[in-house]
Amino acid sequence: YVAGLMLLGYGLLNRRFHWPWARLVLGVLVMVLGNMALMAWAQGDPLHLVHSGRNSVGRIVESTSPWFYLKALFVDLRHVGLLGWLALAGLVQLLRGRTAAATDRLGQRLVLLWALGFVLILSALPIRQNNYILLFAAPLAMLGGLWLASLGRGLACALFALAALVGLLLASLQQASLHAFTANSRAAVQLADAQPQRQIYAPTGAFRADQYARMLGQVNPQRPPL
Repeated sequence: YVAGLMLLGYGLLNRRFHWPWARLVLGVLVMVLGNMALMAWAQGDPLHLVHSGRNSVGRIVESTSPWFYLKALFVDLRHVGLLGWLALAGLVQLLRGRTAAATDRLGQRLVLLWALGFVLILSALPIRQNNYILLFAAPLAMLGGLWLASLGRGLACALFALAALVGLLLASLQQASLHAFTANSRAAVQLADAQPQRQIYAPTGAFRADQYARMLGQVNPQRPPL
């Protein structure tokens, strides 16, 4: 529904409506109704996803601050690197009309609506998570690219190389963290299988790994669950 609000805002901002958009609305309705039918068949509740999300709000929210995404973009850079600052520079340049796309007013409005609209709407929602940044990462990258395109070739290449280097470093650290997380979860399951007479206590990741292994029949049936 966030994307739906963006589409509505785009139409109001540009005071136009294209009939081909009706295909998009129809596709969304088919998707929603199909999902409701699937949940009604599988869970006995057509609004299962809505109810599950509502029950999960208190468990998966990473922050209650409305400044969560702004902090992630400009202060806590471990998720986006230099993207936030590059996008901010592009936003300033775009508002001043000094970018390579200064004559494309419609494109400017689309990028600004896409970036700022998603940040504002997601900041107002009760669920705030780092992975939601991916929803507006593309327009932020476009803003940063517009700013780099307005610079000299040498400076633009140097800043791009710096941003790419920081991004690759952060991506490698994130990948190492994921490998460690999954390895520790699997090790906990293996430890429990090797010592079925003991009750092993483990964090949520290992608990879910144990549940998945039980579904596949890959655990020692004589031991208690994690």
